[in-house]
Amino acid sequence: MNLKEHVKIFQRNLRRHQTIYARLNKRWSTNPHVYLWRNRFYFIKTFAEAGLLMTQKKKSKIDVAPTLRAWRNSQGSSFISRHIVASLCDNLSPVTPMEINFAVEGEYKSTMVTRVLKDGVNLGLLYKADNEYHGTSLLYEESLDLIVAKILDDKLVAFCRLVVMFADMRANAKKAGELSVENLPADINHLSITELLFQGVYDDEIFGDDDDDDDKDEGSSPVRLIS
Repeated sequence: MNLKEHVKIFQRNLRRHQTIYARLNKRWSTNPHVYLWRNRFYFIKTFAEAGLLMTQKKKSKIDVAPTLRAWRNSQGSSFISRHIVASLCDNLSPVTPMEINFAVEGEYKSTMVTRVLKDGVNLGLLYKADNEYHGTSLLYEESLDLIVAKILDDKLVAFCRLVVMFADMRANAKKAGELSVENLPADINHLSITELLFQGVYDDEIFGDDDDDDDKDEGSSPVRLIS
């Protein structure tokens, strides 16, 4: 791969990421994504392993939260039951079928939500008063047991470290970007070479009159976000 090809790939891939930032209304910073790109396979692997760990149905090395696992065992129950627990813990007040139906709208029918709520009651994880559902001590005890088992897993710790590290990089980049550089001598450039390459500062020197440079007008972004 020659320099022109390398720079084109670099610019194209960072534009993809920049498009995602814009659509999510987040502040863009180039340098964290240079690190992300260099370590992309480790990031992909770690995210995949964390997803498997959080959604696996098989028993862990120790048998924890058997009732909660039984509640989540059938198809669709895992997704709905997590919404129920999250809603219960949001403000520690009971939930209604209407609230959960709204939370899972488009994913599952109301009959499925009703069944999962009923199963939670039958298992002793919920109790019903009027048309509201409350969490029992068993629900909160087993939820915390499961967290203890998960939070000690090395793969999940590795995932969390990556997420926090990247968030810290972005936060520090924001602070650095807010520093005033007006009084810097003219011969000092505070931007990194990667930022200048991404901004196209050296495009004329690198590409010249290259007619094959089709990345200047890419048209619509290839990135598609699902709302």
